[in-house]
Amino acid sequence: MSASGIFELAATDGAARAGLLHLASGDVPTPYFMPIATRGMVKDATFDDLAAIGFPLILMNTYHLICRPGVEVIRKLNGLRKFSGWERAILTDSGGFQIFSLSPMTEISGEGVRFRDYASGDEFFLSPEDCVDTQLAFGSDVAMALDICTRLPAERKQVEDDLLITHEWMARGHQHWVAKGGAETGTQLFGIVQGGLERDLREKSIELVSGLGFAGIGVGGLSVGESREDYEDIAAFCAQRLPEDRPRYLMGVGTPADILQAAGMGYDLFDCVLPTRMARHGVAYGWDGYVHIRQEKWKLDDSPLVEGCGCRVCKRHSKAFIRHLFTADELSAAILLTFHNLHFYKELMTRIREAIIAGKLSE
Repeated sequence: MSASGIFELAATDGAARAGLLHLASGDVPTPYFMPIATRGMVKDATFDDLAAIGFPLILMNTYHLICRPGVEVIRKLNGLRKFSGWERAILTDSGGFQIFSLSPMTEISGEGVRFRDYASGDEFFLSPEDCVDTQLAFGSDVAMALDICTRLPAERKQVEDDLLITHEWMARGHQHWVAKGGAETGTQLFGIVQGGLERDLREKSIELVSGLGFAGIGVGGLSVGESREDYEDIAAFCAQRLPEDRPRYLMGVGTPADILQAAGMGYDLFDCVLPTRMARHGVAYGWDGYVHIRQEKWKLDDSPLVEGCGCRVCKRHSKAFIRHLFTADELSAAILLTFHNLHFYKELMTRIREAIIAGKLSE
């Protein structure tokens, strides 16, 4: 069991780890991929769909929930689980990535960040303490501390300046979480490592964030515009230096190949919009690659999306029928592909975990 008491290591295979994440709303087998419920619901999927596939944990987006429906609405309706109807575990991000990537206006100071909702133009202010309070009001199982996600490419001076503020916010956020009762609330607080593509700054960030006593640690600021070589270098560099006794969350990753590679590095948690976004564009994931279902060659193909797939879409529908739904602009087309892609990701994580336990991940 980890020092934080929430992570239990079950097996290793080289650097890869299989474990259990113990959260207030249930256990999560790792490595694990979290579907993203941006505004409280996964796009083109119901909670019954997610439960049927077997997801015990999903990610909801703090930035979007602050903007709409607002923190007070969720607080008055007794938190995200009661408000949304999702009864299993929830991780909420800090909102930092969306604030810096979506907001048409951001003003950063030592106190926090002032920003505008990209859709409505409404203005908000978020401090590290506000970020903790917001996610406590949400009733999140896992809350992420507020950070600055530096846009890449970036000059070293910019990365250093952002990291200095991020570290101050990490310390303040954790101190506030402890003052508010910490783990007794049922919410675990994760810190976030930043530092751009600078190895020494990443190492400094890992040392500081690890020393603050967070229950888990996220690695942020990757898959945000850097080269593939730089991504792989920094992801592997950080994984080798993160504490072994806490869950490691590689944020915003990624494709099935990315996840397999990162699991091999020793990461435990992942999230990405790809399985749902690609479904809306007519792309299904399979063990031999992608199926672009809009292509003419599937017009008379009566085989399932993926041979041998056990999901209910592949058991019932052919490529030809799903292609027909897309060409007819039926909403059900994206719904069916979303279910399949999420099922594929869940099966991918199951296979990775089983391979680690068997000592055969490299195969």
